[in-house]
Amino acid sequence: MVIAAVTPTKPFTASDLDAMQDDGYRREVIEGRLIVTPSPIGEHQDTVGWLFLLLNRHRPAGFRVMIAPYDWRVPGGDSLQPDLMIIREEDHNPKGFQLATPLVVIEVLSPSTTIYDQTEKRARYESLGVSGYWMVDPAIPSITV
Repeated sequence: MVIAAVTPTKPFTASDLDAMQDDGYRREVIEGRLIVTPSPIGEHQDTVGWLFLLLNRHRPAGFRVMIAPYDWRVPGGDSLQPDLMIIREEDHNPKGFQLATPLVVIEVLSPSTTIYDQTEKRARYESLGVSGYWMVDPAIPSITV
């Protein structure tokens, strides 16, 4: 599986995603580039599901755990879709996209996304003010914070 990054003559924005057909691929817009990744495999989804159950069961009052697919729309046109986000309850947008910066973003690494998650996504999350970024590697297994 391969990640495809498309840089058009005009930068992509989150609005461009709204016009695209849902075909099972994950699409994100990061700094004007369209990033397309294949649907995750079972091991990835098992890990995301278990993490969601564990975190949701032990979250303190006033917080919420969100699971992909759920877009975080960033001012300036980016649209990110982390595997999991921990957000404040008051920042939850039940009728639309996540707009406020999550407190913690969690990505479960896949063979096709590991380098991307460890470099570009990590840098973008940091530049957007995310307090915590966890990378979970089910192959080892390990969590890098």
